[in-house]
Amino acid sequence: MKRLLPILGILLITSGIIAQQVRDTVTVDDSNIDLYEAYTTYDFWDVVDGSGYGGSHHVLLRSGGNDGPTGAYTKWTLDVPQSGYYMTYFYLPVNSNSRNRALYVVAPFGGTPDSLRFNQSEQGGYWRPLGIYYFIEGTDSYIQMIDDSVSTTGYAVRSDAVRIITSNGAPDLEPERRNSYNFAEVNIGWYEDWTFDVYNIGDQALTIDNLSADTPNFSVPAPGVPHVIPAHSKSQITVRFSPTSELVVYDTLRISSDDSMEPLISIPIRGEGTALTVVLNNDNGAPSYVELSGAWTNSNGIAVCEGIPNATSRYSIQSTSPGARAQYNPDIPVSGQYNVYYAGPLTDNASDHALIEVYPFGSPLPDSVYINQNVAAACVWKFIGTYYFIEGTLNYVFMVNDGTGAGYVLRTDLMKFVSVPARPKIEIPSTSIDFGEVAVENIATQYMMIKNIGSQELVINSLELESDFFSVVSPTTFPISIPALDSINVQLRFQPAQVRDYADTLIVNSNDWDFPMISKMIYGRGIGEQMYVDNPANDSDPHPYWSSYPDLSFEPYPGDSLAQIDTTLYNYWYFSSSAVGYNLNHLYLFSARNPGAWVEWSLIMQNTMEYDIYIYSIASEIDANAVPYIVNPFTADPDTVIVDQANNSGWILLGRYPFIAGLANTVTLLNDTSYTLQGGQSTLRADAVLVQEPDYVGIGTEFDPMPMDFQLSQNYPNPFNPTTSIEFGIPYQANVQL
Repeated sequence: MKRLLPILGILLITSGIIAQQVRDTVTVDDSNIDLYEAYTTYDFWDVVDGSGYGGSHHVLLRSGGNDGPTGAYTKWTLDVPQSGYYMTYFYLPVNSNSRNRALYVVAPFGGTPDSLRFNQSEQGGYWRPLGIYYFIEGTDSYIQMIDDSVSTTGYAVRSDAVRIITSNGAPDLEPERRNSYNFAEVNIGWYEDWTFDVYNIGDQALTIDNLSADTPNFSVPAPGVPHVIPAHSKSQITVRFSPTSELVVYDTLRISSDDSMEPLISIPIRGEGTALTVVLNNDNGAPSYVELSGAWTNSNGIAVCEGIPNATSRYSIQSTSPGARAQYNPDIPVSGQYNVYYAGPLTDNASDHALIEVYPFGSPLPDSVYINQNVAAACVWKFIGTYYFIEGTLNYVFMVNDGTGAGYVLRTDLMKFVSVPARPKIEIPSTSIDFGEVAVENIATQYMMIKNIGSQELVINSLELESDFFSVVSPTTFPISIPALDSINVQLRFQPAQVRDYADTLIVNSNDWDFPMISKMIYGRGIGEQMYVDNPANDSDPHPYWSSYPDLSFEPYPGDSLAQIDTTLYNYWYFSSSAVGYNLNHLYLFSARNPGAWVEWSLIMQNTMEYDIYIYSIASEIDANAVPYIVNPFTADPDTVIVDQANNSGWILLGRYPFIAGLANTVTLLNDTSYTLQGGQSTLRADAVLVQEPDYVGIGTEFDPMPMDFQLSQNYPNPFNPTTSIEFGIPYQANVQL
């Protein structure tokens, strides 16, 4: 489920500040200059009234495009009330056609100027953060915007107000960034650190009493807590990403302190764990690949696997090189469990029983595995097994012709070694479970696989569903243990009680370190009585509920030139196998040549009640735009419904009609040329008819699926906007608070 969560009063660093925390603000605006603030410009800047902070802003229109810098600038001179760290912002008015890489320079007196670039055509109407800087008391610090030639789009340079903020009361914690930090890819078993600055802009010392994240993938090695930051000083926090498995992890760094205004600051963090992978290629030669015996030959056929360079493969003719043997010798970076895979070229003449021998260091005997080397795709990784390899080059894998395999050649190409997480790891291959259409009160079952792709035992603690219409048939006793690299099948049941759509969420709780709770959506559709009548698909297809005049021809339409000579060739309903229609086929007829032609469908239902009747239409610009369908209820007068076949496709409702159990109602498509030739089109088309109980809403219905993982969209709150909206998604139903 996704929601837009309105956060009122998000001005966590300006609005609603309690008495003991008072913020000092210095604003320099182009429209309100006093004795202690200065706004200066160089070059010809125009004033734009009615837009900007204070009611106006300045603009410079570049007549020379990107030919070079104009040298124009604006400069804001700051009157800093006391030395210390200040949050620094500039105001960007609502605008368009502005420079996409405008240069801003923050120049604290006595410090190194900091250069930043912003797209002035985006996020107009807001205060935009420049950063946190240490300013010396007085009027020697400034902020400058300079027009240069780096921007690639926009001809307007815009200048308005700047603002600096500090606290002169209680402790006030400000991190250098609040938006998400991405660690990118880190190998399992390794780690990456992110160190960033945090500032106490208050007049009193601040104490950080807790630093934490929610998953074991992230930790905070420094500083230890409690940690004190003196007034108007800064410190650093180090966050460590140590992935436990091969997946993308979203988490939140939480900083707790005695900042009375904002005791908890949360920063989204993200990292991607990647498995340590070693790929050996016959192209590399010794020592990683060595042919020990037999005659081997180069082949241009290769496994084409993304990101892996590959020039050739090798082969040995099985009949002339019995006992041929090739060795792979990986350099394992870290001792641990590894999955071993082989990939070879797309082929159908290779061994279907190729022997692979795996010798982990210290094993007196190899593990022998046979694979079929014939594959029908460019990159197919054949799983060999999981083994404990020690670090270094003392582990071996051999490809062997032992004489047992059919096929012309034994092939060698790529051998891959992928580290396995040293912990339980859950995987559910199905993204969702859809039972499809199930008659009311009937029972349908499906199976869902739960896999443990880790190297330690996975424990399933519970399987939870909310509704009574879906249930877990087995297993029913928990906890359930799944050994490493093993799986179980969960049997699910669906029993609809009404004619409608159903959806539920299956919650799987386990001891997985990263995802102790996983949700999967389950769908089903309760249906009443239905009947489909479609056109025959071939000459031998029985069609007791379908008839036509003229006859149906399964011969290809002979073409216009021949049909103009023999006009009788027009006088058929022709079968179209053009993969268009309810069952990827339909019938068509030339209306001008066949006045009075018809197709009739007979419909017999099991209950005496009203049913909805639909026809399936295929839209085409050469089709008639007024085609009469005549419904003949057994107990009521005929009803004629006109359908525009040229502009309507899919299921079209003709109406709701009474049926008597066991007696036929009919639907007739009639080539009444007073209708069908009105628009000058030449073709009629006939396809399937559907009858079903009313109130079934499955046709054309789309579900709004629940997200499959946690999602939090980027948001940029700042201290001068009264509200903000944060879009998020969670993979199960829950109440959410920020």
